[in-house]
Order: sequence, then C-alpha cells, then structure tokens
Amino acid sequence: MSLHKPNHPALHKTIHPDDLLPYLSEPYLKLSNNLAERCVKPFVVARKVFQTSGSEAGARHTVALFSIIRTAIINGLDPYRYLEYALENVGKKPIGGILPYSKDLEIR
Repeated sequence: MSLHKPNHPALHKTIHPDDLLPYLSEPYLKLSNNLAERCVKPFVVARKVFQTSGSEAGARHTVALFSIIRTAIINGLDPYRYLEYALENVGKKPIGGILPYSKDLEIR
C-alpha cells in the first residue's frame, strides 16, 4: 500500500492539510516542539532527585529550591550568585526586593 494513495489509513490519523496553514501564514509558529522539550527537561531530570529526597518534607524543600533556581535562570541571573545574595539579605531587606524578578535586585 502506498502512502500517496488518498485513502491510506495512516494519513487519516495524522495532520489534516488545513492544520498546516497557520504554520505558513504565521512565521512565529514553529513546526517542532524542541523549545518546549528543552524547557521541560530540567523537571524530568529533577524528578529523580525529588524521588530520593528521603521524606515528603525534604521533597517539598527540594522543589522550592529548584523553583527559585529556575526563576533566577529565567530572569538572567547566575543561580549561585543569586542564592548567595538572597541568603545574605533574607531578613535584612523586604522579601519583594530579593526575589529573582524584583526591579530592586542589586546583582543584575
């Protein structure tokens, strides 16, 4: 059976030609999901770490730390420098001033 035949069963389960039109008319749409895959990869890798945290409380703390590190990276900060700055200033400055996305952050 040839894929070129219009009634091939595999073609009925795949993309309809009209579904491709947005990719042709909107240049910002990408045909691959590589960006999404790269964004999810740290969570997949970290899942193994979360499973070996030893307790539910340990897993919660690991997730919170991971979230802070990822937020720092997303905001263009070096995670090590950011964590060092945050730990030095927690309790000294308002929490809103040391969050990774704060406009008042002094380590940009």
